Amino acid sequence: MMRTAICSLVAAMLPVVAVAGCEFVPSDETASEEAALPVEETGERTDAASSIRDAAAAFSAAFEAGDTTALGELYTENALLLAPGDTIRGRVAIRRYFRPREGGRPFDHQLVADDLEIHGDVAVDRGRWIQTFQLEDGDADSASGVYLVIWRRGADGRWRMSYDMWHDPYE
Repeated sequence: MMRTAICSLVAAMLPVVAVAGCEFVPSDETASEEAALPVEETGERTDAASSIRDAAAAFSAAFEAGDTTALGELYTENALLLAPGDTIRGRVAIRRYFRPREGGRPFDHQLVADDLEIHGDVAVDRGRWIQTFQLEDGDADSASGVYLVIWRRGADGRWRMSYDMWHDPYE
């Protein structure tokens, strides 16, 4: 059921050819338990998963360093960032969005994938973000929430975020 829902979400956001590996089950039919199980990883999927994990780690490192150039390179040219209360389109605007701000600086940021589905050159990554930052007074604080990222493999073989969405920290 979760796979069908994710594939439907991806299909709504991306061209049909990008999600050709998804199986769609009409809503009036019941999907079997077997259809919902993840496909056994092949060498190509393992390599893709590893590359996506590396890109997620590079995102955290660039975010911690305040390196907006490196952050921008982790997004597709026309990526859509759905930040809490804001919508940002394109790599240049995303770089501006992630500029270092007053009031606190992250010194630890992690993206922890709970579910990663790879469908050819498109991957759906759902997980949790965890961040610790230093306040202006020197104290440390932390926050966490959930995220959903749609990754796309470019012609150069690199995985970049095409859609990036996350929730504010839970109160």
